[in-house]
Amino acid sequence: MKNRNFPFVITGFILKIVALLTMTIDHVGFMFQSYGLVLELAEVFRIIGRLALPLFAFSIVEGVLFTKNVRKYFLRMGILACCISTAIFLAEELPFFDGLEVRNIGNIFIDLILGAALIYCFEHKKIWVKSLGILPLLYSIGSTIAVGYECVQCNKFVWIIPYFLRTQYGWYAVLMIALIYFGRKASNMFISSISTGAFKNTQYENVSNNLFAIIMICTTNFILLLINQIFANANVSPNYLPMDVSLQLYSMLSSLLIIFYNGKRGYNKSWFKYGCYIYYPMHMIIIFLTFALLCN
Repeated sequence: MKNRNFPFVITGFILKIVALLTMTIDHVGFMFQSYGLVLELAEVFRIIGRLALPLFAFSIVEGVLFTKNVRKYFLRMGILACCISTAIFLAEELPFFDGLEVRNIGNIFIDLILGAALIYCFEHKKIWVKSLGILPLLYSIGSTIAVGYECVQCNKFVWIIPYFLRTQYGWYAVLMIALIYFGRKASNMFISSISTGAFKNTQYENVSNNLFAIIMICTTNFILLLINQIFANANVSPNYLPMDVSLQLYSMLSSLLIIFYNGKRGYNKSWFKYGCYIYYPMHMIIIFLTFALLCN
């Protein structure tokens, strides 16, 4: 029997699986680079890994807008963010971990929870809460500046935003989440302007949402490229940028998946929902220990 949803066969479950797999491949590639192993393969792995962040950002927008219990949603991310920040602090401060460079790796769950908080604020009915929506983005910008300042000043540390409470992607991930969210709002306005309701809750609306999300992902990368060019022309240290720009631009390939998203959550049993959160620290530990045992 022909699938009525074809070619829109990708669910939220599939997006999460792909995001987790590409994230894992990226981290393996990073370890290859760190140990100077098979650098050509490492570069391919890092390129594949660029798909992960936009898929997570897209999933965050979907999650905050459609979760049944936003408090539990924030609680899950908050607990994991605290655990990872604690691990970064201990790895940096305890002598047992001497030689382990973690100060500037950041905490990706801080990026995600800031993006989620931004959406929550802008979705709120009260004006004063909406106005707080700018704070997560400002925090991510401050995190970027703190890392850049420390890199330039070498031995000076910024404790206003300490290293264990910083975003992993600087301003980039939070801005991407924000733009995807506002892209959905623009999509809703577009659908409303061309129809009195005929396209509402149809595949046409879903395609519009996907296209606007893709446009916003590309816009975020254009802003990244623009800032990189401004810094290059001003001879400013590249440390003020949170990532390798030429590599990060491959994140736009995530559009090839998002365009076929059908707007459905898909498989979402409790073991999978909570397992996604547990998977992050577990796979990091396994990858690190594997390379440490085999390469030292």
